Amino acid sequence: MVTKLLFQALFRALSKPQRLKLIRNLTRVPPLAHDPKLRVKIADTKEELEQAYRLLHDCYVGQGLMSPHPSGLRCNIYSLLPETSTVIVKHGEKIVGTCALIRDSRMNLPSDGIFLEQNNQLRREGGRLIEASALAVDREYRSTGHAMSFLLMKFMYHYALNVHGTHLVATLHPRAQDFYEGLWSFERLGPVAEYKYVNKALAVYMHLPLNPLKLLEMVARYESADHARNIVLWAHEDDPRLLYPSRENGQIMDPVMTPDLLEYFFLEKTDLFEKLNPEQRKLFFEIYLHYFDASQLKRFATVFPDVEDLRPLRVLINLPAGMRAGHDFHIVKLLDISSGGAYVEFRDFDPRSLYLGKQVELFFRIGSRSFQAASQIAWCHQGHGRRYPPGFGVRFATPLIGLKDELKKFVYHREAA
Repeated sequence: MVTKLLFQALFRALSKPQRLKLIRNLTRVPPLAHDPKLRVKIADTKEELEQAYRLLHDCYVGQGLMSPHPSGLRCNIYSLLPETSTVIVKHGEKIVGTCALIRDSRMNLPSDGIFLEQNNQLRREGGRLIEASALAVDREYRSTGHAMSFLLMKFMYHYALNVHGTHLVATLHPRAQDFYEGLWSFERLGPVAEYKYVNKALAVYMHLPLNPLKLLEMVARYESADHARNIVLWAHEDDPRLLYPSRENGQIMDPVMTPDLLEYFFLEKTDLFEKLNPEQRKLFFEIYLHYFDASQLKRFATVFPDVEDLRPLRVLINLPAGMRAGHDFHIVKLLDISSGGAYVEFRDFDPRSLYLGKQVELFFRIGSRSFQAASQIAWCHQGHGRRYPPGFGVRFATPLIGLKDELKKFVYHREAA
């Protein structure tokens, strides 16, 4: 104990660059991180989700971050969303680690509650944010040299790249700042704050840019090419134990909730659905009446809204498309879409040539069908708002028949081991 206290005192006395370098020099990839019985994947069954929510509940209760819930589970409104993926580490059939990856959406991000300014700073720069949240490791696996945390981070990094995120963001206890900054090159923005989602525990805002220059910096900081000592090089090794979803062309979400799962977790096990405010309930139905028929959501019928008040769901995508504007033809990217319109990313956006009301024509393919859509620019955006890089929203002249059916096929597909 005396030795540990002495080391902590000496560590705190170091300058920040010295502390971060020492963390890198002392850290090794732990042996358990190589165990072939470990697998990392997206939870997609009732059993996997329940184990993950229970592990998170027990971990948070044990750390004083929440009061015990009668269900023994911790899930929240973000758990409902198709933009949220619950990542799990399985050792055999036991879930021993979990975290959540939450894409930016109409529900915003959990960190917007106290770090809105920091998130908006990245959004103004064209950032597509993915928040890492709800990290928990089984008690028996916590003294393994961070093996589970390393595997989760390895999965999260590549998953975020695969769905075209530009930044991983996270809220962490200040004690964890040196660890994430030293090993993974996260960067801090903003002050220390109290975070309401975890009993007002102290939190700092950290983000990791996902770009090649940042990756080179991450690798170089270790000053070693040994994969056992350079955590970043290890994280970029091919690893068949990391099971990523297969997707349709343009798909970047992996929705797993079915009507049965929604009823089980948010009506039977918890009262989460009853606690949604009217706007949140409206969004719930806009989402799930896209994926399912009204008859499949009959358990929620007591609060069923007027269907006429619902907007078509804008599905997040990352899809190349052709665009004809007058005599000019451009290659653009569609970032969200519904049967009635889309958002077009166009970084060469020129308000003199693309303006409100201008007619354009889009050409793209989703699933098994090709679409040609006469469109009108409904709003323009030069990179100063939330969740959108420069571009514009278009309204289709007529709803695209068959598009919703193709988008409904955007569901989770288990990747073969």
